[in-house]
Amino acid sequence: KPVPAADGTEAILSVTSDKTDTLYLRGFVGDTYKNGTWSALDAETAAAEKDLFYWLHENDFYPQSQFALSAAQTAEYKTETIQISNLSACSLYRYEPFSVLPTSAGTTKNRLAPSAVKTSGWNGEREYSYAVIADASTILPQILDDLQQNEANSAYLQLESAYRDFVDSYALAVPQEFTDELGALLEETRKNLNFSGELSKEQAQLCALSFLKSCFDGNTSLPLDSTVKGTTYQYATVAVLALRYYGIPARYVEGYTVKTAENEPTSVDANAAGAWVEVYQDGIGWLP
Repeated sequence: KPVPAADGTEAILSVTSDKTDTLYLRGFVGDTYKNGTWSALDAETAAAEKDLFYWLHENDFYPQSQFALSAAQTAEYKTETIQISNLSACSLYRYEPFSVLPTSAGTTKNRLAPSAVKTSGWNGEREYSYAVIADASTILPQILDDLQQNEANSAYLQLESAYRDFVDSYALAVPQEFTDELGALLEETRKNLNFSGELSKEQAQLCALSFLKSCFDGNTSLPLDSTVKGTTYQYATVAVLALRYYGIPARYVEGYTVKTAENEPTSVDANAAGAWVEVYQDGIGWLP
């Protein structure tokens, strides 16, 4: 259903970074789509995986910090410090940037352990800071190459493989209601690209991007047609489920996209709120 456009000008967050950057501040990560609603991982599923997460944390592997962990294994990287003041946003969640550094990567007073997304206390936390990998996209190819070629990373890759199996157990699930609604169009996209049988990752990406392009072009009879200039919440939902349909683990995220200037507080209002997609990249984790 259409979501009213967010156009409030009241400051919700104040964000300061020591570098000029575009930040994706995750507030809510939706894992499961059912009856038109995204929900965080349910308690029963989480409880069933408690031994896995205990083992991962015991070995200093945190999913929130996975990109930074892989960078620490392989690359020369620079850090960026981000300070967030929550002025009026929901304080149930911390607004958490991409590529948070774990404390084990080297401790400074501004470097926090990765959060568990939800905050503690009756009203949650209002001010907090993070250290993250700067220029993450620039060093991404180097990290992937090194992980493939360097046997010294075998311990890290063993932990990553165990977590990836867990990711595949839920982040590839496509609800029947989505397949019933859009399955024919998704298959038509595959046929138009002359792909058959099990898709490679590259083929799956091409299928998903081609399908999404047709959504934005307005050339298909999607339920989104009446809101073709609709919201990021709608398109992120369709994108996540399309990526999963073609075999790419994906999740839905809500939060704020913020462009910062070096060492200057940036006021964030409702116009910055929205949803986006994160896909799971083998070896380095969730990427926006």
